[in-house]
Amino acid sequence: MKKAEEKRGRKGTFVVAGMALFILVLFSFPRSAVSGALEKNSILSVILSDPLIHICAFGSFAIVLAWHFSGQRKIKFFLGRVALLAISYGLFIEIYQIFIPYRSFQVIDLVFDGVGISLALGATAIINGANGKRREVERQGNSD
Repeated sequence: MKKAEEKRGRKGTFVVAGMALFILVLFSFPRSAVSGALEKNSILSVILSDPLIHICAFGSFAIVLAWHFSGQRKIKFFLGRVALLAISYGLFIEIYQIFIPYRSFQVIDLVFDGVGISLALGATAIINGANGKRREVERQGNSD
């Protein structure tokens, strides 16, 4: 059991690092790189809107972090840790963008990062709660 947890921990670290790198690269591109395609296609302009990209990217990042830290016993602690790490990374990305000529720091981006993180962690809490209740019912059924 211990070896399986260690293997999952290493694998999780690579997945988290890969996701973080993907987000860093994604938010390093100039917005003008896709603006031509967005003007021609209204569906694409909704899918690739800046708020939706922030919500999806940081929601996904929060899910990956939650999966990585899912061995924690206390759900509130583990969700709090995930939220803090994810929003801190969002702040890092915004500060990083100050130094890129065609990007800028925007507080509204942090708000959308927080929305994505909140939605992801809310879903995680609901799923974990449902799984916990199911396990409790199974334990009660086995003890009869």
